[in-house]
Order: sequence, then C-alpha cells, then structure tokens
Amino acid sequence: MLEIIIATFVGSFMYDNVEFFKTMKEQQSQGYQWEYNPKDHNPEVPAITIEHPISKDKKVIWVLEK
Repeated sequence: MLEIIIATFVGSFMYDNVEFFKTMKEQQSQGYQWEYNPKDHNPEVPAITIEHPISKDKKVIWVLEK
C-alpha cells in the first residue's frame, strides 16, 4: 500500500514538472552543470521553486550554469 502512495506522489510530481525536466536534460546535453547559487526565480525559465510563506518571494537554490 505504501508503495502505491509513493509511486502516485512521484508520478504526480514528474507530470507536473515535465517542462522543467525536459529543459534540464536539454541543457545538460549542452554542457551545463548544477551549481549551488541561490537567487530569485526568473518566470521565463522552468524551475522548481521555494516560496517564502510570508513575502511569497520565489527562489531557486540549484541552477544549471555553463
């Protein structure tokens, strides 16, 4: 039963972020690498963000850079 719940959660996450994963694979094939670089979210770039609960600012922590 627990496996079904986990599989459903992971599947839902992957489906909701398919554009992010597509862009990630494309950029990695072009030589981009993950770098720890916290910054504000650019709405033109697909990302998985962290939202501040009070100010509602969206941040990204890990970014792909060349």
